[in-house]
Amino acid sequence: MSPFPSIVETVNRALPTTPQQTRRRGSSLKSLLSPLCDICRQLDLGQAHSTLAYRTYCPEGICLGKLQNDPASSKCPLCQAIAQVCRETCLVAQGPADPYGPLLQLRAFHLLPYLHEQWYQGRHMYIDDQSSDFFVAAVPSQFSMVPGSSDRALFNEMVSKRGFLVYNRDADQIQRRTLTTRLMSTHFDPCIAQNWLRICITHHDRCRIPRHPHPELNLIDCRSRQVLNTSKVAPDVELDYVALSYVWGSSMDPSDLSLSTSRLPRDLPSVIEDAIKVVLKLGYCYLWIDKYCINHHDKCKKHEQLMHMGHVYKNAVLTIIAAAGHGESYGLPGVTSARTPRQISFKNEGDGYELRTTLPLPHTSIRESRWASRGWTYQEAILSRRRLVFTEDQLYFECNSASCCEGFDISFDNMPCMTKNNPEEPIRSCLFSLQQLLPIASGGKAARLSNFLTYTHCAEQYSKRTLTFDHDSLIAFSGIIRVLESFRPFPVRHIWGVPFFHPDDDNPVDNQTKYAQLFPFWRSPALAKNSAPKSHSPNAEAFDYLAYLMLGLCWRHVSSKKPVRRRHDLPSWSWTGWEGALTWPRLSKDSDIRSSTWAETAISLASDSSESVPELYHKSTDAHLLAQSNKSLHIRTSAISPAAFVFDELSCSLALATGGRAELYPSKDELDALKVYRRIQSGRYQVIKLATVDETTYMMLIKRYRNAYYRIGTMVVEDLYLTYSLFTIQIQIYRLR
Repeated sequence: MSPFPSIVETVNRALPTTPQQTRRRGSSLKSLLSPLCDICRQLDLGQAHSTLAYRTYCPEGICLGKLQNDPASSKCPLCQAIAQVCRETCLVAQGPADPYGPLLQLRAFHLLPYLHEQWYQGRHMYIDDQSSDFFVAAVPSQFSMVPGSSDRALFNEMVSKRGFLVYNRDADQIQRRTLTTRLMSTHFDPCIAQNWLRICITHHDRCRIPRHPHPELNLIDCRSRQVLNTSKVAPDVELDYVALSYVWGSSMDPSDLSLSTSRLPRDLPSVIEDAIKVVLKLGYCYLWIDKYCINHHDKCKKHEQLMHMGHVYKNAVLTIIAAAGHGESYGLPGVTSARTPRQISFKNEGDGYELRTTLPLPHTSIRESRWASRGWTYQEAILSRRRLVFTEDQLYFECNSASCCEGFDISFDNMPCMTKNNPEEPIRSCLFSLQQLLPIASGGKAARLSNFLTYTHCAEQYSKRTLTFDHDSLIAFSGIIRVLESFRPFPVRHIWGVPFFHPDDDNPVDNQTKYAQLFPFWRSPALAKNSAPKSHSPNAEAFDYLAYLMLGLCWRHVSSKKPVRRRHDLPSWSWTGWEGALTWPRLSKDSDIRSSTWAETAISLASDSSESVPELYHKSTDAHLLAQSNKSLHIRTSAISPAAFVFDELSCSLALATGGRAELYPSKDELDALKVYRRIQSGRYQVIKLATVDETTYMMLIKRYRNAYYRIGTMVVEDLYLTYSLFTIQIQIYRLR
């Protein structure tokens, strides 16, 4: 879906692009004769506007004329602007292949197709309504702008870093445009954010939530700077409040977290001081900030409040995100401290237009901010309904239905999506919204898979972030877990963060018989005839619950600059027990997921099954209760024989004796294929099968230490080569810690 609702249909591509067809000299820049060079003085931008306005979209654009191959060396202001925005393509024009360099052209392009590619990170969209102005760029004469070409990829990367040089018509004409560029102030303009909020509150059904009783909260009254408790407010009074998501400072003095009175301290961190100002400027009164609204000295109270973090951000009318700077002392750019102006503007009063550079879209700077590197901020953004992000340069707004940035002024009120006749054309969000991860799926299998993929996607994104305290690994993800457990149908449960589905959710039973027939659910379907729950539900029939639990264990670490590190207070078999980016097997809507067919497999959380997996999942949402439970996972199965593995000295890799390579993904430092092979042969390491996805089988590499085993990596093989003869005859229980 498009961020601009009127641009969703296929277009024709028949625009002439030769210089002979489009090079009409005019007086477009006559009013700037003095500062412009001879070449720029001859460019006819007015002709380009009239041509583009009545022609269909062409990726190659139209040629306005030639430029000198090194515009950066000119004192001409237009050349300087072109060189600033088009640095990469100008360098290509000066390449060593031709001593004179290829002819550098100034081309005009429709803005929306290229803006759309940047907005959606390369996802291809078609555009039919040119409801915006065009932009100009310098490219070599042989440069191909066909989608998918290497030149187009270079061009898109350049635009994402530097923005566009956009042609804007006079004010009367601009008012009729759906999209125009905005010359931004150095200070925060609340009217812009208020307009975004107004559109969302008025038109977006997906951003509304039903009013329910909620746990009591502490809120800051930004007028009096007093901290009040919502329990003292009349039950029928709803307090609209704003939440703040930010990065704490490096030093966390407990005295900073204690309030001797209900009044805020005089000296507040800059980001909090600025957030209070923004709340008041937007017309709200109440603000929630973790530092002053959570009781950090009462452990029970603190835990209770942390477990309701998802509720706090979901119910906030808006979340302010501080994605600039490295800590709380930096503040929100443009509120107290002015932002550095970076735009260049040329006005032609005679012909009634302006050339203006835009800032790059803020998506990259948000992703690369320190705020985006912290673990707790992930669920704060995902669970919020509306987010107002402060970056170094500009504002970015995203709700669960729309996204827009300060650099572009979008006329929402005139858009088709704001009418009830067009419900299928919402403006889609693209950075934070959880709903974008939920493709429309029909049938039990597809819906389950969609929910499972949402869980693993969130876990993968979260794993790229860092935490100050290891024990927060599961707690800081618990808000996401609560949402995923609330999905209907097919909620995604978890054991220490490992996702799975449970038959209870397909077959409601009374409490007395809840666990009576569920033990086979944790055994191999190939060996347990009653593995499928006894139900008339088509969604539960013949579903391999064990396979999905095993699939949840199939995560592996990916190559990253950040080292992988164990969190020793969490299980090694859970992804929450490790620091470092990870991934699960890639799945499609048609993926065949199955558990072991060669070896018996059964899982419990204690050797005597006194606390089985079905019992534990009912309290697994609460990380505090989970921490009091057994961290051991007992897998009863037969391992793969050491004789099944061979070491290929030529490629320094592992293979199976039946053929086929065994890909190794270690989580332990300095662990290569040769070391793994030798330790498998000595019996120190063992390999147990987890799950098969289509034709690929995933296995867990475990290390024996004293009376337990610990997960240290993942191995992947083609299922074709994993025959019965490769398994040991002995069946034993592996106690994983």
